[in-house]
Amino acid sequence: MSVRSFLNNNPAVMTIGAIVVLLVCLAVIYNNLGGGGARAARDIDFYYYDEGTGEVFTASGREIPPIDAPSGPRAGARAVIYGCGSCDPSTWTIAYIEKYSDAAHAAIQNDPEGDDAMMAYQEGLLMRSPDSDEWFTQYSEGGMTLIESVSSICPGGDARRCMP
Repeated sequence: MSVRSFLNNNPAVMTIGAIVVLLVCLAVIYNNLGGGGARAARDIDFYYYDEGTGEVFTASGREIPPIDAPSGPRAGARAVIYGCGSCDPSTWTIAYIEKYSDAAHAAIQNDPEGDDAMMAYQEGLLMRSPDSDEWFTQYSEGGMTLIESVSSICPGGDARRCMP
């Protein structure tokens, strides 16, 4: 008996199959429209850099940098850390640190899922090397240079992003 004949003779099986496919599609749409998407991604911890001490600490990804750090308020910037082959702290390199401008931080805090916040996430992100005091926007020449510098962190090109 062919599959087509089986389905023609068993409409209940076909109906159940259609309902299952519909539910899977609805779950995918829900996750992509914010039911899990960006909010779920922030449910993990990140490394942060204490600008007062130069030390790395861990905090929730729900925090919008700058965050309060052990050395004081709003002294914590998110640390983008890479390791060569492993994430053993002895092989770490802080590629750059990032935080949001004051205006972007306020927009994100006021309405994290709103249109102003979406623009702030893109345009208000600032980054710098931990060895410099100069901040760059992510799309500036300086920001792009920092992002591209990740490829030269490890001689064999085996740099991997380290997360807590």
